Amino acid sequence: LAVLSLPNNLTTKPFKIETGVKQGAILSSFLFNIYIDDLIIECLNNELGALIKNLNVSIIVYADDIILISPVDSHLQMLLDICGSYENIWRIKFNPNKTKVVNFVTQLFKSVFHFNGSELEEANQLEYLGFIIDSNLDLNTQAVINFKKFQSSFFGISYLLPKNSPTSSPKFKSFMYKTFCLSKFTYGLEALTLNSTTKDSINKLQNNLIRQMFGLKSYCHMSRVLKNDRRIFEDNE
Repeated sequence: LAVLSLPNNLTTKPFKIETGVKQGAILSSFLFNIYIDDLIIECLNNELGALIKNLNVSIIVYADDIILISPVDSHLQMLLDICGSYENIWRIKFNPNKTKVVNFVTQLFKSVFHFNGSELEEANQLEYLGFIIDSNLDLNTQAVINFKKFQSSFFGISYLLPKNSPTSSPKFKSFMYKTFCLSKFTYGLEALTLNSTTKDSINKLQNNLIRQMFGLKSYCHMSRVLKNDRRIFEDNE
């Protein structure tokens, strides 16, 4: 049973929840994993889609985010058909408007994919678990996006880092920088290989932010500063 809370301390009459799980509940993700497990097994058992050596990676699932991968267009359509049949049997609702196709190779004739009668839109990129993957496999795009989030966090906490105050010690600044800024930049980067242009650009921008954080002149060389800053990080740990 469930009851909805309304304004002015009013509530609805009790009603039954016959389908779905409560959003945000502790058991919801676990129950969904059980519910979706047969779909994963069926896709893998059909031996379709992509392989990494002998590992079938045709379907990747994290909670309700599903990716289908195939180097063969006909296999991808078959995987979509399997998902469509599973949707009809188990009354799951996949949203075709949120389902995109990304092509990572140049094709002379582009294939059109359908899901339960709806034609799927082809996109230049997709976002999976907050990670941008584009059709050119340009991994530098994600690094630039991460750095923009990093900059926003830095300027968001800059009021906590004034030059002359009890909270302006180098250790405190380094702790805030590492905890609230750097973590947003490094998300997912361990899986990326960045080109030298992106690395140099990000390093210059980061050096300028560190100069600003410690009140240093623009011509101050950063090598010694970064060594000291690294020691401060280690002390905080």
